[in-house]
Amino acid sequence: MISRGYTLSQNDSSYISISRYYTSVNKKDSLSIIRSLSWTKAAVNNYEGVLVLYRTYDEKEQAGFVEFIKSNEYKLSESFRTAESEEFIYSKGDITIRNIITVHRARNGRQVRSFAIETGK
Repeated sequence: MISRGYTLSQNDSSYISISRYYTSVNKKDSLSIIRSLSWTKAAVNNYEGVLVLYRTYDEKEQAGFVEFIKSNEYKLSESFRTAESEEFIYSKGDITIRNIITVHRARNGRQVRSFAIETGK
């Protein structure tokens, strides 16, 4: 992963092993992240799992997420709201996709929404 431009942000060698890699793309001439991808691998005893999270601040990409989910026959299995976010959980067979819409407050006080897609096995 490192050779592909990802940054290793955490690696634990205890009996629970977690490795997190991430990358991000910033707006030109800005420090604002417009999308990021993180890959997390966790292992406990003989069980191992991987979680992939893609986050964007682009509403058009969010619309693309939803279109992909619906056109590939995923079904909404659960949804809920918190003070900061809305979460939609879609399932198809043994695959689950979580779509998370979160409101963040920027440094200038403006509210910004992020859109995330998360899946894993």
